Amino acid sequence: MASPSGVSVESSCLKQFHQNFKMRSSKGKYMVFRISDDLKQIVLHSQGDKDTTFEQFIEKEFPATECRYAVYKMDFTTEEGEREKLVLFSWVPSSCGVKAKFLHAASIDAIKKSTRCSNHFQCL
Repeated sequence: MASPSGVSVESSCLKQFHQNFKMRSSKGKYMVFRISDDLKQIVLHSQGDKDTTFEQFIEKEFPATECRYAVYKMDFTTEEGEREKLVLFSWVPSSCGVKAKFLHAASIDAIKKSTRCSNHFQCL
């Protein structure tokens, strides 16, 4: 599934996403993606297990000079009981170049559609 920028999500990312988040036995807490060096695909950068805290995720995975996408499994409690939601983060630090920021913004639809994450946050 390509975005308006022509960047698509690498098929192995989608398989790994399904294993991490869609299977009942999944152990994944988050996945971080980046645009490949050839600027043609969104590829898996890293992933974390279920024991990773949100603070560890933020500290470890968002560099000061590079854009990233991340899907994080957010656990919370409501009156009905335990819940979880997948949240898509778009990380765009101000120190990135204009071209990187533009390509990142123009490619987010590909990862949104592929992961079907309805909750999206842009982090600047």
